[in-house]
Amino acid sequence: MTETNEQNVLDKLQEIHERERPTVLPGAKSVYWCSAWFTPRQEEQITTMYAEAVKNPSLSYFAVPLLGQHEGLNPFVDSMDDDSPEMKDWATHTFLNDLSNMDNTDIVIAILDAEELDQGCAWEIGASYYNHRPVVAVVFGDTYEHPINLMVEESITRFIKHRLTSCQQPR
Repeated sequence: MTETNEQNVLDKLQEIHERERPTVLPGAKSVYWCSAWFTPRQEEQITTMYAEAVKNPSLSYFAVPLLGQHEGLNPFVDSMDDDSPEMKDWATHTFLNDLSNMDNTDIVIAILDAEELDQGCAWEIGASYYNHRPVVAVVFGDTYEHPINLMVEESITRFIKHRLTSCQQPR
C-alpha cells in the first residue's frame, strides 16, 4: 500500500472549504465526516467527495477529524514517537474530540473504500448507529468483490455507490 502525504490532504481540504463554501440555508444539518486518507486513492476519494459536500447549502458545519487534531498536532506530520507522553495525550484528546463531534452533529457522511475499509471509519459508523445518528455512506469500489462487513453494513442508513472515476481504477 502506497502512503500519502497527510499534510497535503490537510492543505487540500482547507483550500476546498475556503474556496467552495456557500452561504448555508436555515435549518442546515451539521456533518461528522468519516473517511480514511492513508493512500493516494483514499486521498482522492476524500478530497473529491468533500469538494462536492461543502457546496451543499443544506449542510452547515463539517466536523472533519483530520482538520481538528488536538492542539494542531498530528503524529504523522510532526514525527511523534509512538511511546511518548505527547503521543498518548494527542491520541486521548483526539479520540475524545471525535466522540464529542459525533455527539454534536446531525448526520455522518462516511467515505468508504471497499478494497480497504478503514477500522476507524468502521468504529465511527457503529458508534454513530448506536447513538441514533443517520449514516450516509459513499462507497468506492466493488462491494461484490470486496463485501462490507455485516456489522458495518447494517449500521449504515443509506448507501450511495460512487460512479467510476479515477479513484476506482485498478492499481
